[in-house]
Formats: sequence, structure tokens, C-alpha cells
Amino acid sequence: VFHKNDSVTRSLTENNEQICPDFDGFGNVYVMGVPIRDHSNNDEKIGVLMVYRDRSKSDMFDDRDLHSAELLCSIAATTLRNVSLFNAANEKEKQSQKILSIIDEMSGDVSQG
Repeated sequence: VFHKNDSVTRSLTENNEQICPDFDGFGNVYVMGVPIRDHSNNDEKIGVLMVYRDRSKSDMFDDRDLHSAELLCSIAATTLRNVSLFNAANEKEKQSQKILSIIDEMSGDVSQG
């Protein structure tokens, strides 16, 4: 999903380490993977949403599920981008305050002369 930058739904009937190496002992599941893309940055891939569903308890993922997951990923990407922008603005504010503090100290030294 991450490398192809495309959503996928599959039915798995055996353990597949390539799909999810951190999920032990699953089999007989439906899996849906959706890339999280930053649309404001040339569709840069920033993650993947993976959803698993037990085949014995429910149906395969449908187009509505996929659309909902893609919408959720779009919201997540926007939120992550906003957090990044907020942090960058916060850092710039801290740097500006530091510079203004230094200028203020220097101007006090000159006027006391």
C-alpha cells in the first residue's frame, strides 16, 4: 500500500508477514489498507491505515468502507500537516522572542553608556 500509493482490500486466509509483521497469528481475515497522503505536498506518503476484519463475523470491505477510510486518511493527513505548521510557527515565535530579548539587552547597554 505504501510503496504503490494505492488503496487495497484483500481476503487473507493465512498468516502473511508481508501484510502486517506486527500482527501475530491472524488468518482468515479481510484486510483494507489505505495510504495517508499529504495532498498539499505533492501527495507525499506519510503513513498507512490498515484495518482488519474477522471473516467469520462480517462481510468483505465494500466501496463505502473504502471511501470512509480514505476520508479518514485525508482528515488525518490534514491534521498532521496542521500540527507540523503550528509547531514550525511556534518555533519561529520562540526564535523571534530570543532575538528581541538580545536586541533589548543590547540597546539598554548602549543607552546606559
